[in-house]
Amino acid sequence: SSERSTASSHGAKEGASGERAVASHKAVQSSARGVGRDAAQPGSTSESAQLAPPPPLSPPPPTKQLNLVVVGHVDAGKSTLMGRMLVAAGRVDARALHKVEREAEALGKGSFRYAFLLDQDQEERARGVTIEVGAAFFDVGSTSVNVLDAPGHRDFVPNMIGAAAQASFEECRVGAHISGAGGI
Repeated sequence: SSERSTASSHGAKEGASGERAVASHKAVQSSARGVGRDAAQPGSTSESAQLAPPPPLSPPPPTKQLNLVVVGHVDAGKSTLMGRMLVAAGRVDARALHKVEREAEALGKGSFRYAFLLDQDQEERARGVTIEVGAAFFDVGSTSVNVLDAPGHRDFVPNMIGAAAQASFEECRVGAHISGAGGI
């Protein structure tokens, strides 16, 4: 019996505090809407100060996502091709391009300037090979194109396979050897 009276008095405390919480929640809701106790009286200024509900948001335009992975032999120009695509798509500003050009020249790899846009790691730049998958994106109309620059060196085939698994295409090959044109 004493357990019951303790439980019931404890329940009464919970009930009272719960009612207080509900009452304070309602007060917060009504003040957030600009409706308080004074607003219930006709001619109150709070009644006329109510805001109209915001217009409904329009849904975002439909977009498609395309994952483009370029795979191929080491030194085939994959990173350079991806870098040129980013520049052509307007994703690289002149200042960023100038910065990577200076860094490529400083390492004696001037022809790697576009590749350096995706090959960010110092080891990749020093060795002149992609080690980790480089990623960037650009939009074409309503399609978001995610480019994944996969390594081609045999030591990094597992990284290339990881990138290829994300491709929207089953197969993508690049053979970008242009003789006598000064590179890509």
